[in-house]
Amino acid sequence: RWPLSGSRLHDISVRRREPRAAIETTVATPFGAIHVISVHFGLDIWERRRQATRLRAIAEAADTPVGVALGDFNDWAWPGPVQRALTTVFPAFTAHRTFPARMPVFKLDRLYCRPAGVLLGGFIDRSGSIASDHLPLIVDLDPRKAAG
Repeated sequence: RWPLSGSRLHDISVRRREPRAAIETTVATPFGAIHVISVHFGLDIWERRRQATRLRAIAEAADTPVGVALGDFNDWAWPGPVQRALTTVFPAFTAHRTFPARMPVFKLDRLYCRPAGVLLGGFIDRSGSIASDHLPLIVDLDPRKAAG
């Protein structure tokens, strides 16, 4: 619905592990620009630590006041290493059980946001279990909250 700009693909793969990427773009909303990074992190804890460090660097280089990082972070422990690394840049985050979809126990899929006031809330949609082994996460953001 809204125009995208500055889209880039970042290799966040770790040697001898499955290839991984971060997709970066800026969404021009009527309420202000939102810097968006989408990821799917690896399964090993050391792999996720490296990927979180790379993601943090991408986020810190952004020139928009509002930013989100979203996806499957595979951060099984709570709080896990990914959450600890990313909250230095993204102070607000969701924490909903999304996996496995039929009986969600783990908070693998998250949205991290800056500044904190922009993230108004979120929820999961249980009807999504027919389409994936992860439940979809839906959030409400208000970029205007970044100014105040």
